[in-house]
Amino acid sequence: MTSPGNPNPQFNSLETMYYRVNANKTFVDKYDAENPHLGGYARDLKIDGKYHNIKANFNWFSFTPVILSDRSHRDSTVERYAIIDGQRRITIAKELYGNDVEVNCIVYLGLTQAMEARIYNEINGYNINLSAVDKYMGKLHAGSLLHMNVQKMLNSHRLKIAKNITAVETLMKIY
Repeated sequence: MTSPGNPNPQFNSLETMYYRVNANKTFVDKYDAENPHLGGYARDLKIDGKYHNIKANFNWFSFTPVILSDRSHRDSTVERYAIIDGQRRITIAKELYGNDVEVNCIVYLGLTQAMEARIYNEINGYNINLSAVDKYMGKLHAGSLLHMNVQKMLNSHRLKIAKNITAVETLMKIY
């Protein structure tokens, strides 16, 4: 049964668990604008005023659980978690308390990279100001047919988002 507000039934049966994870076992699946075919969906961490404010006022009571995807199933010998939401909080916790600090999290089990990208884009599209390039890369790796077709067209002309093309929103409107 599809829940209200979630028209995609593949997300309704996902297994999640509340957990504490060693921050050293987390990573960011970053995109490379120069080579979008390599995968990845997350942007680089911005070390800005907001980052410094969170760090200066860090408090475990206001540390909301980060959202991770268990990537251990892809290599059962290594415990690894892709950060979907919480890159800034994990980075700050590691800086303040060391790489082996444990963080509260919600862990999704069995997500594909495309599902991770979709969740990342949906969460971060509302919470932070993703650039048009960040949104494009997230949607591309989430499997958006429109964005994959645009990327094929760009590839055929040897053009790259962020290198040759920065007006991504305009490109998407005219495609």
